[in-house]
Amino acid sequence: MYNHIMPELQHQKDQSIMVLIPAGKFLMGSSVEEEAQEFHQSNISNALKIWFLAATPRHEKHVNQFYLDKFPVTNRQFTQFVSETGYRTEAEISGYGWRWHIPNQKWKRASGWHWKQPAGEKGAFPTGPDYPVVHITWQDAVQYCRWTGKRLPTEAEWEYACRAGTNTRYFWGEDPNYDYIGQYAWYIGNAENKTQIVGQKWPNAWGLHDMCGNAWEWVSDQYVSYPGSAYQIQQSGKNQFVQRGGAWYFHPTYLRSSYRGSTIKGNFVGFRCAMDSCLNGATIEEKQ
Repeated sequence: MYNHIMPELQHQKDQSIMVLIPAGKFLMGSSVEEEAQEFHQSNISNALKIWFLAATPRHEKHVNQFYLDKFPVTNRQFTQFVSETGYRTEAEISGYGWRWHIPNQKWKRASGWHWKQPAGEKGAFPTGPDYPVVHITWQDAVQYCRWTGKRLPTEAEWEYACRAGTNTRYFWGEDPNYDYIGQYAWYIGNAENKTQIVGQKWPNAWGLHDMCGNAWEWVSDQYVSYPGSAYQIQQSGKNQFVQRGGAWYFHPTYLRSSYRGSTIKGNFVGFRCAMDSCLNGATIEEKQ
């Protein structure tokens, strides 16, 4: 699957490896017919139908060349950021994070839950240096990006990079019966109810790891309807932003290249950074 060797660089600030994503056009999103079929096959509550239709209609987008982190931001990198800046996440300041209460299917406040303690003080949730940092809000992610001199990817950049030249449900193919998803992603079927060390699954064709599963990833765009969509999104807040990629506790349908999230919280959510291809603050490390 890893069949295009893209130029890479190592960023000086957080030592992340970044992949050069070439400029190009692609078809973003999905059709109403495809989303209706996906929704029907997934046997998900009818109240969540809008979550699927938010990815419609399919439309052409052009993306300029840019760099994207090869892996999600890890606990190691976020620890360095906090050590150098004294930054406290929104969950740390408020004194609580969020957890998904399975019996009631609702988000509940969770005292003491934050990026250092993703399941609370006594919770058995991985916090090792090479796991993706989670319990990250959009503002937390933006502040980290500013510290590095990078930024969050746009939603179009994220989907374009995830697809890596494909136009299928997943970057590895249609996979209608989810026969191959376990080779590329951590999801509810193999993650053992927790995040996993980044980079263990096969990358996409451009060498990006964990684009699907493990942890949802923030992008810079607000969660609004696509131009020409017949389905108008009703935001729950003025500053509601898009999340992409799915996570360790989610059904495979949420890991599709076109799927758009926005309301996920807590230890399901992390991020990765992007950077314009002007190379400020970075050192090129070409890969042969």
